[in-house]
Amino acid sequence: MVGSTGTERQGPYGRACLNCARAKTKCNSGSDHRVCERCGRLKKECIPAPIKRRQKPRVTAERLEQRLDGLVSLLKTISPNNPAVENALNSFTVQAPNSRTSNFHSTGFNSSESNSNEAASIDPDLGHLPPTPASSATASYPYTLPEGTEPTMEEAERYLQSFQSRNLPHFPFIQFRSGMTAHQLRQERPFFWLCIMTISSTVIHRQITLGKVIREVAARELVVEGKRNLDLLLGLVCFVGWGQYQIRCAPFMALFSHLIISLVVDLELHKPTVEEASHIFGVEYETRHHDMMEVPVNRTIEQRRLVIACYLLTSTLSSSHKKLEGVVWCPYLDQCLSKLEERKDPSDELLINQVRLQRVMHNAAEAYIQMIRDGKPSLPGNSTIIMLYIQTLKSQLAEVKNKIPSHLAENRALNLQIFGAEVMVYELAIYLPNSGFNSIESSLSRIESLHHCLNSINSWFDVLLNSSASYFIGFPLPVWKQFGGVLFPLYRLTVLKDPAWDTDMVRRTCSPGRILDLLGRSLKEAEVEAAWEKDSSNSENIFTCSEKVMKMIKAWFDRLPGFNAPNTNNSNNSDNYLIPEANHMTSISAFMPMEMDDIWSQDFMGLWDIYPNS
Repeated sequence: MVGSTGTERQGPYGRACLNCARAKTKCNSGSDHRVCERCGRLKKECIPAPIKRRQKPRVTAERLEQRLDGLVSLLKTISPNNPAVENALNSFTVQAPNSRTSNFHSTGFNSSESNSNEAASIDPDLGHLPPTPASSATASYPYTLPEGTEPTMEEAERYLQSFQSRNLPHFPFIQFRSGMTAHQLRQERPFFWLCIMTISSTVIHRQITLGKVIREVAARELVVEGKRNLDLLLGLVCFVGWGQYQIRCAPFMALFSHLIISLVVDLELHKPTVEEASHIFGVEYETRHHDMMEVPVNRTIEQRRLVIACYLLTSTLSSSHKKLEGVVWCPYLDQCLSKLEERKDPSDELLINQVRLQRVMHNAAEAYIQMIRDGKPSLPGNSTIIMLYIQTLKSQLAEVKNKIPSHLAENRALNLQIFGAEVMVYELAIYLPNSGFNSIESSLSRIESLHHCLNSINSWFDVLLNSSASYFIGFPLPVWKQFGGVLFPLYRLTVLKDPAWDTDMVRRTCSPGRILDLLGRSLKEAEVEAAWEKDSSNSENIFTCSEKVMKMIKAWFDRLPGFNAPNTNNSNNSDNYLIPEANHMTSISAFMPMEMDDIWSQDFMGLWDIYPNS
């Protein structure tokens, strides 16, 4: 045995010798405590590993002082001649965390007696400026809201209850713990609370103003400060999930959808945690993140549910918007889905089946894009490919439907998605050559698929139109995006030129004019149910705007040449996948009413975004 260096070993844990460290084996001390058992057995020199001095972590107080110094300097730069700011800065003191008191008053979250000229106390944990100068600042809430926009305690509780009872049943991306109050949510998840208050508000001016605050907060904290946390992600999912309430302000869908994807990636919700990865690969490793990134160490059910919901939301929107991308499905999301399924929770079961259906719809959208944008369906051999697409997607859809539990059979949110998925699958048959150019077997298969498509469209509108007014209030944005994906195939079936296809039967089965009239009536009832409060602004609420859009679409349908007339043109046209009367209509956008050529109509309904010539 070769002697060691003379340095006495202090124990096996954390003091592995160089040989054992290189071999990544356990280093046990020998009998003389100077040579480990492995080096003694292999007759190697046992050299203790050099002790690396760990860098002393920065004291939290020092970091807070630096951030506060920067904040004070910035305030002096912004308002050099403001006496109120100078007085506040001169008398500024930092309080201990246990000495801070909440400014939450019994009459509301914001004090009605606050004066905009008085400087509010600054919470040292915030370290950032408020989004806009306002008068309703509180020390316990990180964001300053414009005067008159923050809801009172009673309003906040009512908005939260409305969100839980009307919105979440359609898109259950979170489960609140029992007894959660709006005040508790405001303290724990301030940004998420703000988003809920915004979409649930029944005051138009407040809804629009708070929506702008949300955009400012998201821009500052995500882009400028580089913050990443679950509160921001929950808020963005809520804000985009019911984005129909905010589309009127400015286009935001593509930007905020990609912000959701960025947060998922930066928070590493789409892959195993360090602990899970160490268990899977059998190797312990450590990762370091920026202080602004609150990457979860352990994976909770809430996080698994949230990342699954992020996939559902972004993938659904990307299926109807050519400008959007969704969260990419990966094997780890299958694990998250399995963990949720083990809980046997009804709310989670709805989300699980919505995700499974969306995966089929995503495949159908990909097939559509590949078929339409990479080549014409009329090319030789494409008919076989289209039928193969339809058969494959049908089997995938049937497999998903067989897994749906019986208690979800009558769930409206799930049925809308089922029938919407069927429309996307069978709609592909429209792009097959018509009966005059096909064999009898191919023609029968095409007509059968077209009938399935029509029946699914009819079923989708039956579910929608038979829903109560409260259901319309809580419908998420993907449902309205799907409306365009169902209405446009109905239009195509109504004007399809094929000697074996009866367009009069389509009008009798599912009349677009009747559907739009009934939908406009339902939207008017939803407006009454929502009990919108009148304010000084002349802005229209979401249901009034939607009702006008329905009337515009109906008027547009009525102006189309021959749309309401019996079909007398049975000429064979191998290019029937294009819009009929193409010589009069170069594109969909060319003959849409001018009133609908705006951001709100296009972003809300998404009627023609993914179709040819759009």
